[in-house]
Amino acid sequence: ELGCYLTFNFTIIDPEPVIITIIGDSFFPELCEGDANGEFSIDIDGGNMPYSVSLDNYDGPYTTGGPTQTEFDFTNLEGGDHIVYIRDAEGCESEWNITFPESVSINPELLIEAICEDNIQSNVVTVIVDETTVDLNDLDYSLNGGPYQLSNVFTNVPEGLDHYISVRHTNGCIVNTDFFDIDPYEPVSLALSEGGLNEIIANAEGGTGDYTFTMNGEDYGSENTFIISETGIYTIMVIDSNGCFAEAQIELEFVDICIPNWFTPNGDGEYDTWAPGCTENYPNLTFDIFDRYGRKVATYRVGEVWDGRYNGHELPTGDYWFVVQTNDPAVNREFVGHFTLYR
Repeated sequence: ELGCYLTFNFTIIDPEPVIITIIGDSFFPELCEGDANGEFSIDIDGGNMPYSVSLDNYDGPYTTGGPTQTEFDFTNLEGGDHIVYIRDAEGCESEWNITFPESVSINPELLIEAICEDNIQSNVVTVIVDETTVDLNDLDYSLNGGPYQLSNVFTNVPEGLDHYISVRHTNGCIVNTDFFDIDPYEPVSLALSEGGLNEIIANAEGGTGDYTFTMNGEDYGSENTFIISETGIYTIMVIDSNGCFAEAQIELEFVDICIPNWFTPNGDGEYDTWAPGCTENYPNLTFDIFDRYGRKVATYRVGEVWDGRYNGHELPTGDYWFVVQTNDPAVNREFVGHFTLYR
């Protein structure tokens, strides 16, 4: 306070700054979203060892290296930005921003379609990738580890199990589809046989099923039985759901309604009733019977028979007339004639 003083000279030395560098050839970004396989390594210089590091969190936790350790590895990283926080032994801090390129999201799905080319079963396998998550122009495709192609469509993939398609991005990301199988193909085959009266049965096998049939060019849908109305050669075609087909022909003689020309209602168990035969294909058939004076003595439906009576009384021997009507819109015919009743 009297004004006397002493002078002290001293020097403050700036601490050596902490410097971070990326170690060459250690930078491997995550290529495919979700793989979490990115990695990089850093080298630290300056400051005071040992160093402590934390990734993406200033508050830690921090990993402290050895007394002379300067290199630190960071692995299992996702794409995007990462920040390395560093503290030296004196608490001096530094940070470094590491920018990974954005990883890509590829979630391929498969559309497997059976097709028919030149009447031979084949297939088309299409890889579908959501174009809202990745630019499709950056992708190419490989079947079972083969050469890559720009098209996402593979045709006529061979029969076999555990096929897969690799989808590759220009950044190097490769994602495989699920395994898929291509089953063996059996060609469509068709066999024709006679069924009931005037009936053709078409038996189809092979192909992809869901058959449709035609007879002489007329579409019958999924119906594989056909009733003919005249003698001739009939061409049947079967087409499967892919358009592959098979064709066969059959010659069939038309059997008309059978009209007996006599009967004997005498109770001996033989020819005791009269009715038209060969009527299986005419469920709506009816027939009327008239005596020689034109009086109607009976009216029946298919499956019924006349026993030679009228109002419970036996009619005498003689000729009687019939009118048979099929009542079928497909084969609408009428048969008129006579037959003899013998007593």
